[in-house]
Amino acid sequence: MKQTAVEWQHIELSKFLHGKSEFIDAHDILIKAKEMEQEQMIDWYATGQADTVNMYEQHLKKTSNTNEMTREEKLETIVKLFAKSMFYGDWKWETPNERVITMLMQEVGMYPFKDEDEMISQTQVSDELYKQAIKEITSRRAKGWDESITFNNNEK
Repeated sequence: MKQTAVEWQHIELSKFLHGKSEFIDAHDILIKAKEMEQEQMIDWYATGQADTVNMYEQHLKKTSNTNEMTREEKLETIVKLFAKSMFYGDWKWETPNERVITMLMQEVGMYPFKDEDEMISQTQVSDELYKQAIKEITSRRAKGWDESITFNNNEK
């Protein structure tokens, strides 16, 4: 397998720390690694190893050494899950808050969807995230909460 930009960067930083690198500073190594990563991403996409940029991003997440999501990834996931709820819940915008949500979801291309297939393709969320949530978040039924209780969120 071809050496990844991250692997190359690790080797170059090691050389740099031991005074054996051709680079003047670590910042130059980082810049070169970013250039390599971009080239690898283009190659990966061009050779048909990725059907979409989203698949490439998912590949990066799987091969990453960390499971920690960035704030941006968390917000993107929230939007995707909310878009699913809007689709399946036959969303109606009636309150001012719902109208703002609808407007913003339209602006980011997550509402409305022409059909279920389009919604599914645009709102994919990692199965691992669902599994993690099942482990970490207890369902309301397990806590004895009554799901028929409604909450007043002062929306008028």
